[in-house]
Amino acid sequence: MSSFNYTGQLIITSNDIIWRIDLEQTKIKSASHSLQSIKNLELCLYGLGYGEKIAKIIEKIVKNGLDKKKGNKIIEELMEGLIRQENLSSSQQIDLINELTKDTLESFFSIKTVDHYICEEKKYYFPLKQGFESKYILEYWEEKQKKWQQFNSLILSPHQRIYCSNLQHLNKLISAKFSHLSAKNIQIEEKISIRKLSQLLNLEDWEVATVIYPYLQSGVLQLESPLPPFNKLPPFAPSDSLCHPIQPSNKIIKTQGINNSNKCKKIVCIDDNETTLNTVKAYLNSDETHLYLVSDPKLALNQLFEIKPDLLLVDINLSGINGYQFSKILKTSSVFKHLPIIMMSSDHEKINEVKTKENVANDFLPKPCDETELMTVINKYLWQV
Repeated sequence: MSSFNYTGQLIITSNDIIWRIDLEQTKIKSASHSLQSIKNLELCLYGLGYGEKIAKIIEKIVKNGLDKKKGNKIIEELMEGLIRQENLSSSQQIDLINELTKDTLESFFSIKTVDHYICEEKKYYFPLKQGFESKYILEYWEEKQKKWQQFNSLILSPHQRIYCSNLQHLNKLISAKFSHLSAKNIQIEEKISIRKLSQLLNLEDWEVATVIYPYLQSGVLQLESPLPPFNKLPPFAPSDSLCHPIQPSNKIIKTQGINNSNKCKKIVCIDDNETTLNTVKAYLNSDETHLYLVSDPKLALNQLFEIKPDLLLVDINLSGINGYQFSKILKTSSVFKHLPIIMMSSDHEKINEVKTKENVANDFLPKPCDETELMTVINKYLWQV
């Protein structure tokens, strides 16, 4: 697309979805796919700042019966109706076509396999300002995908819907770091997509994802699958370095440690929450550490004697055995008497409760914690930084 001066249409099929991409030499002039609907148009209008007008625009479209259809033809019909209703200028039409094209290309660049494609050579007469340079748009989406990959496999689509099932948690969230994102938009009953929330708040969708990610990890917020038709679109590809799943633990899983130097520290993380294990794995991806992930503490004790870790991260609220009791058992052994133990919990009251008990833990970390918080406490006990 970016290397040849080709003018025509590419028709690509993958998993029963058809993408149509109109090219004019080295430019992508417009694009659509077979699942596009009034929902895509609505999001694009939000992105272009139509704001309060959108409800009336959609109402007129629904009255004309166009809201039930999908595909590139319906997009053309919606565009024609919108141009008539709103008397859109040429520049407004181009902006909307470009926004719909970006919406299409997002899913197109996420597909992993192509079932079938054909090229239809056609001559087009597009306005000069319509479309994008192929190289530019490819670089743009590559950069965007990198931003999404940092969320591991927890957030796979900007169309996933955020909700909070606990009113107390939501109230805490509003009064905490999340307040600048207007948490009131996340209602108990209503589930709002990451993309729609980002548009309402005039932020990039990955910026919203960055802020909600720790709260998803701790369970304060939850995500539901995208609504149709977005649920059928390919998800963002996970990063190769972060996509390895945590296996059901009948053993301790060693994830790092290519470096066999004596300076390499051994860290064990015990948590029955796989999201937390994946997060620690992402933060501690270093040649200076051997990291061992444990999702079943009942099977870990014997192997801990074999590993002899330099530091232990353990969740207080483990299923089957209390993290505090587990750590207390360890401390009775001369092997682990001086082992630095960092206890973690998303329940701040639980942390305060454990702090009043016998001095078993060396330090505490609230969940979710960011990379800086984690590395600061680890450096404190391993490298005396």
